[in-house]
Amino acid sequence: GDPDASDLRARGLGARASGEWRAAGGSRWRYWADVAQLRGHEDVTGFSTATSGAVTAGASTARRVRGHAIDLGSSFAWSVPLRPSISLGYARGSGGERSATRDANFRQTGLHENKARLAGVKRLRRYGELLQPELSNLGVATLGTGIRLLGNSSVELVLHRYRQVLPSTTLRDARLSVAPLGLDRRLGRELDLFIALREWRWLELTLALSRFTPGPAFAADRRDAAHAVELGAAINF
Repeated sequence: GDPDASDLRARGLGARASGEWRAAGGSRWRYWADVAQLRGHEDVTGFSTATSGAVTAGASTARRVRGHAIDLGSSFAWSVPLRPSISLGYARGSGGERSATRDANFRQTGLHENKARLAGVKRLRRYGELLQPELSNLGVATLGTGIRLLGNSSVELVLHRYRQVLPSTTLRDARLSVAPLGLDRRLGRELDLFIALREWRWLELTLALSRFTPGPAFAADRRDAAHAVELGAAINF
């Protein structure tokens, strides 16, 4: 396999608060707030590749890892026909110094799936259905709206705006083949349309349509929009 340049030994500490309030008429307000802190040490090893393809390990250095993150949001659904809703959210993973002695960029655990319900019947990828980044050196502002159809189905339109905390050429775990230049924080925005049908006990259908529009963080000739279509089906026994 590929050589592993990083050996991280760290501990994460987190806290979560969430709740729901329902009015007498049936309107509903939900909120959530997550905070996390990462502390540890990392051994970083440099590798070189010879013309023959052989990979040789170089010297290793140890550095401290210090990071933190927040994820805040709220959604409100009105008790009227189609039950329209509006959702707001903001998440931020720290970024900063990455030197031989210290790394201030937050890291998620590797067990995360970054999914949550806004106001629809199914969970969405909270940082974008197409980009799916890890919350590291990144701020994500979210605005969503939706309606409920039939008895147990929903349509949601969600806009994400991405900005790096500090300009960097690394966008951790994002599904893009092009890297930012590291000169501008503005990564771009993504628009997701998510349709979920759960009208049958044995079958669930989902459709996600996404468009990511790169911002000034990318080279001018590398700002073509990216699109994704994802169709899902689940059969329940």
